[in-house]
Amino acid sequence: MSQRSSVVKPFIEDLEQTAAHILEFIAETSEADFYNDVMMQWSVIRGLEVLGEASKQLLNTLPDAQVRFPNIPFKRMYATRNRLIHGYSTIEMSIIWRIVQIQIPAVHLAAKDALANWPSDLT
Repeated sequence: MSQRSSVVKPFIEDLEQTAAHILEFIAETSEADFYNDVMMQWSVIRGLEVLGEASKQLLNTLPDAQVRFPNIPFKRMYATRNRLIHGYSTIEMSIIWRIVQIQIPAVHLAAKDALANWPSDLT
């Protein structure tokens, strides 16, 4: 494994694992239950923050990451992280629920695919 890969690949692994954890958290949860479970909300929000930070670190390390892995929305995840961190008092749980239902499964699959088809120049 090249030094570049040893720095980049862990960020993709973090994306895959964190997305998997978020999906596990909500697996048996209804939307109404999510709105009534503050611990669940905080767990999911923390996961989204990790996804955003890993995305930003990866883009800093590998500037062409968005080209190499076009199905992973790095910039959107980082923007979401910033919104959660800096706008914490105005977070709408309905938006978080939609993100988790629509975007996180896609991120999980894209990260798994990136790991399964790791670019040879990063090996």
